[in-house]
Amino acid sequence: MRPAVMDNFWFAFALFALLVFGLHLVQDPLAGAFEKLALYFHPTTASPADASGAIGPIYPRIVQSIIEAKLVPVGEILSRGAFFGWLGWLALACGAAVMALRPSAVLLLPLAALHLASVKLGIRFSMFGGAVFMIFLGVALHWLAKAVLREYPRKALVSAGAQLALGLALLGYCHAAYARLPLTPVLSRSYAEGLIELGSVAPADSMVWSWWDWGYATQYYSGLKTVVDGGRHAGSDVFPVGFVLASDSPARAAGMVRFASQHPLSDDRTFGLAPNEVWDAIPRNGLSAALDEELARTDYPVSPPQYLVVSWKNLTIAKWITYFGNWNLESGVTEQASVNNYNPGELGINVQRGAVMSRQGGGGLVKDITVLDQNGAQSQTYFMNSVSPQLLPTQQHLVVNKMSGQSVLMDRIAARSLMARLLTCDPADPEIAPYFKLVVDKLPFARIYEVVQNLNE
Repeated sequence: MRPAVMDNFWFAFALFALLVFGLHLVQDPLAGAFEKLALYFHPTTASPADASGAIGPIYPRIVQSIIEAKLVPVGEILSRGAFFGWLGWLALACGAAVMALRPSAVLLLPLAALHLASVKLGIRFSMFGGAVFMIFLGVALHWLAKAVLREYPRKALVSAGAQLALGLALLGYCHAAYARLPLTPVLSRSYAEGLIELGSVAPADSMVWSWWDWGYATQYYSGLKTVVDGGRHAGSDVFPVGFVLASDSPARAAGMVRFASQHPLSDDRTFGLAPNEVWDAIPRNGLSAALDEELARTDYPVSPPQYLVVSWKNLTIAKWITYFGNWNLESGVTEQASVNNYNPGELGINVQRGAVMSRQGGGGLVKDITVLDQNGAQSQTYFMNSVSPQLLPTQQHLVVNKMSGQSVLMDRIAARSLMARLLTCDPADPEIAPYFKLVVDKLPFARIYEVVQNLNE
């Protein structure tokens, strides 16, 4: 007969853990995993800003700008695992009872822990807990049914029926909830058609500057290479593209494109640009001066054609694009735009007065309204609103997409950014035309410009 102690789960578990860690079977693999997790706990700055005598920039981190990594309240996290927040809490309580009475259930704990950790690690981690929560609820319901129906002759059948009824009820609720969600394509039809048109006129060795969220789509529809995409979007990769889109100076934005285009990746298997290889070797306290010098040069050799895509989608995430684009490589601080997005019917607009009002009753006056449609952009400025006490405190500029019915309220940082100006202004504007030439116009959703490289022509 085996010793009774060997039947103890906790003794076996402790012995297994001692064996695994004693032989270093997991420490090395886990080290890499913990390094990745650290990015989620410190999502913005890549290195300390006050490092004395440091070489190279402080790059921003991309994590918190990724939709799947955004932070949400614990109630929403629990509802993603059990349909309702209160049901999630009940599942956790049931889980505590299940693990106490059936210690082997502790093997489910890591999945539940990952789910709960999504309040800090980002919403994508909430994918792990749903099955575990349902197991906890199912086992608890089974035990409850057994206790209540102990004297009932058909208790097994009733218990199974209760489980089935609960499952069908939750499935019906889930189906109804998801059926109400609108379809959200990655690109609008006009945006995709614009990329196809670009691919038909641009040389095969061209490079497209598009925000990384739409890098793969840009490659697919245009057949051209992009600077960044879903697989290449570290802070050092995203900063140049963000700088161009967020800059309030067309000249400096074009200078960044000309400079970065001189540094293509050396690996033939990949594509992109690597100006960071230059910055990484510069003392940190000299980066701003070096960058100013690089962007002011006009004598760079002509590179393969460089195209810049600006889109309505850029405006909706201007908060994050300006976060990366206005990043200071020396200090690790930034200047971030403030924007509010409104779906059709969510914002009332009085074009005559330059007034807006949301469904919640908040509103006020704006300085200007720009309406985009397939025929172009029509702007109206309300000079008297600038001195009115009803002027909105920060988001004083409104852009309306007439075709989609959406609108964006933005502050001066977003309104003066290149992505907003190239989308809403006349391409012949003397501040824009010397540096960017419009080649594809798909307003109100997208415009594509070629960056002028030879400024002497």
